[in-house]
Amino acid sequence: MATLVYVLTIPPVWTQKLYQYQKEGKWGILDENKQVVLPFKYDKIHYVNQGFIVTINKKKGLLTREGKQMLAIQYDYISQNKNGLIIGSKNKKYALFTAQGKALTPHLYSNMYHNEHAQLLKVTIKKPGQTKKQGFINHRGKVVIPIKYDELDNFYKHPLVSVKIGKKQGMLNKKGKVVVPIVYSYAYYLSDQLILLKKNKKYGVVDVNNQPILPIKYDKISSSLLFEQFLAAGNHQYIGMFDTQGKQVLPIKYTKIEASSSMIKLTSAHHKVGLANAKGKLIVSPKYDYINPYANGLMPVQRNKKTGYINAQGKEVIVCQYESGGQFKQGHALVKTQGKWGIINTKGEMVVDAIYDYINLDDLKSGTQYIQAQKNQKYGMINLQGSTTISFIHDSYIYKHNGSTPIFVVKINGKSGVIDYKENILIPIEYDNVVYYNGLYKLKKQGLWGWFDPIGNYQSALVYKKLKFLSRDVVMVRHNNGKYSLYDVFSGKKLTEQYTQMGYLFYQSELGDYIIYPYFSHGMIPVEKNGKWGMLSQGGKLIYPCTLDKVYSFAHNQARVVKEKNTGYINSTGKVYFVKE
Repeated sequence: MATLVYVLTIPPVWTQKLYQYQKEGKWGILDENKQVVLPFKYDKIHYVNQGFIVTINKKKGLLTREGKQMLAIQYDYISQNKNGLIIGSKNKKYALFTAQGKALTPHLYSNMYHNEHAQLLKVTIKKPGQTKKQGFINHRGKVVIPIKYDELDNFYKHPLVSVKIGKKQGMLNKKGKVVVPIVYSYAYYLSDQLILLKKNKKYGVVDVNNQPILPIKYDKISSSLLFEQFLAAGNHQYIGMFDTQGKQVLPIKYTKIEASSSMIKLTSAHHKVGLANAKGKLIVSPKYDYINPYANGLMPVQRNKKTGYINAQGKEVIVCQYESGGQFKQGHALVKTQGKWGIINTKGEMVVDAIYDYINLDDLKSGTQYIQAQKNQKYGMINLQGSTTISFIHDSYIYKHNGSTPIFVVKINGKSGVIDYKENILIPIEYDNVVYYNGLYKLKKQGLWGWFDPIGNYQSALVYKKLKFLSRDVVMVRHNNGKYSLYDVFSGKKLTEQYTQMGYLFYQSELGDYIIYPYFSHGMIPVEKNGKWGMLSQGGKLIYPCTLDKVYSFAHNQARVVKEKNTGYINSTGKVYFVKE
């Protein structure tokens, strides 16, 4: 018996879908009319641009999409690039072939790599008793950069490539011409147009035409550009800032220069911090102990252990007076004074008194009336006027859920329940746990779960060991005997009999095995009974009997299935396909 594994991804010129099947441990290719394209004789089949890489007894060959042989099945390695060129290796030697399998080079190279950006291939030759040498060949197999370099980088998107002979580095163009002489101990890109050089323990910068930007006299230069337009360079103790034309923008007197959000943070020898803007203009001399330039709008600063705020022009608009302060969010920030937190606006006005142990300003994302806070070890909620909107009587964090009106999952004296925005009790505060899901609730008491639908006012009995909402309409439960069933959420009607397991198989590479994860995919969920798997519809109907050994997750509108060591697939309509003998 043969089985379908997956649908191959076919380029536009391939007018028909092809399918990969396995029969008696061997793989083949069939078209959508179940006509054989490749016979069932291969250990592996891998799709490439022009056809298939096939494997027999660990040896690889290349076939066209019609099954015609381009490379005999005698290679240890085969790959094909976007242009159709083929790399093949046998007996540890590599050669280059056309898309039709015609040899462009002999099996000469000890390694060969496609370099897509340069339309070249990097090759390595290693002769016995000698060090390896590298160079580049073109798509016709002709050597364009001599194979004489000890190390050779790739071109990527750059016009030059870094090369190394002995301990010296330089740069070549795509024709092999030396642009940056091979005399440096270091030669690498800073950007698409700038190259960082090191010689005699000093650094400098040139452009891709080897024109000097910064002379080779600095003890250190930043390994990347600040905002794509500035370089940090200096001596062992201090650094300054230069633009990409080599013009000095900031003097060499700082111990650290770093890009932070839309600003450049400057640190002085006295460990004070200042700022320059993204254009390199100094806006704050180093005088603060701390600056948070990541903040939007006003930025928190600290001086003499007190926090205040500066604007984008560097003006201190809120005096450093607080013990701590956070970023502004929607025009408001948390500040701490005398050990308690409050809220200020951008004018520095205290809009919520500093009397709280904790305030969650992220709650502003969903409105200004319900901001989580803690006072006297109890949780409640406040608004931006400082008024209490949910009383401070709760043991832990209050979970707010927005609908037409907000509702809250709360805990008092170790028990959980649900209240509305007027603090009316919707679900009694008597449960060990309450979990909200899309307008529904899971309830737990004495180790057993049930559910509650507030719209239909239906509550199930609390008798289940485990409970998971698979949709707004269907809930999966685990009974005391360890088996699973599906129920209708709104009526509590049992939709299925009991099954040993429910869910799709997922491979966990870090664990080396499979896990089962329950969810609906294409309106279906796998179920297990007596060691065999079948498929249920979302309404609980058994649409495929429990005769399969495994059911895996959906991909490309089909899920892989296994039956008696044969692999097939189930499509999005629930039909399982196996190829007949």
